Amino acid sequence: ITVMIGYHMAYMAVFEGFIVAFAIRTVSKSNDHVFGLLGITLTVLGCILGYYLVQIGTLATSGYMGFFETIQQVSIGLTFSLILDNFNPLDFLCLGIAFYVGYRFSMVSG
Repeated sequence: ITVMIGYHMAYMAVFEGFIVAFAIRTVSKSNDHVFGLLGITLTVLGCILGYYLVQIGTLATSGYMGFFETIQQVSIGLTFSLILDNFNPLDFLCLGIAFYVGYRFSMVSG
């Protein structure tokens, strides 16, 4: 979505946290903290992967290359340095909320 519209939406991380938490809660049906830690871990990995894919997609469209060709041509180090260069305070806020949501809502209340 971000690559198609050309606008970075940091709040998508929060949405991702809700999706991960709902999936874990549906499968586990437990209030064990292990599932909360699983929720935050999967949310972190999903956000990292999302930021990586956005940078690859942006580079592919601006360099007139295909997506998979860009993955082969661009190093992971360069991609992550681009991610860090483009971070802003709203990203940190949304990621913090996403990690909380991924943890808190992965466990069944009660």
